[in-house]
Amino acid sequence: ISTNLQLQKTITRLSSRFRINQSGDDAAGLAVANSYRSTQAILNQGIRNANDGLSTLQIKDSALNNVGNLLDRLASLSPQSASAGFTGSRTVLNNEFQDVLTEITREVTSAGLNAAQGFSVFIEAGGSGAVGGSIGAADTTTLGVSALSVATDTGAQAIVTAITAAVAELGQ
Repeated sequence: ISTNLQLQKTITRLSSRFRINQSGDDAAGLAVANSYRSTQAILNQGIRNANDGLSTLQIKDSALNNVGNLLDRLASLSPQSASAGFTGSRTVLNNEFQDVLTEITREVTSAGLNAAQGFSVFIEAGGSGAVGGSIGAADTTTLGVSALSVATDTGAQAIVTAITAAVAELGQ
């Protein structure tokens, strides 16, 4: 019987890859091992949480980059229409301007940037355990470009200043 118990204990150790599998093997050692296993599980989940948080931030960063590019396009349409010597169609310019505003709205809505929000990622037990921050809204209203139009040269002149301010706001 003793040989069978020892064989069974050895097989259990080999199959589990743990020297201590039950309190009869080493009660104090089992408590320490269980503590380490628990800590390892928490840290592994913290790594997954950090990766999820990083992915979310990368999506938002990419959307903000796209909004910046769209604001650059608005910034080039505005002075073009603001020029008194412009001989093209301000209606065509304004249509493109409005389409770019619509695209900014679509971009910030799909990325969840249409309202200011905080974020928090739980990483580990102990200390604060969480890393977080906040992301401001980047919608056309917050950026101050929602009701703008380049249909007239005087309106377009005012927009050049608004677009410059919006670009500066996005960069903060």
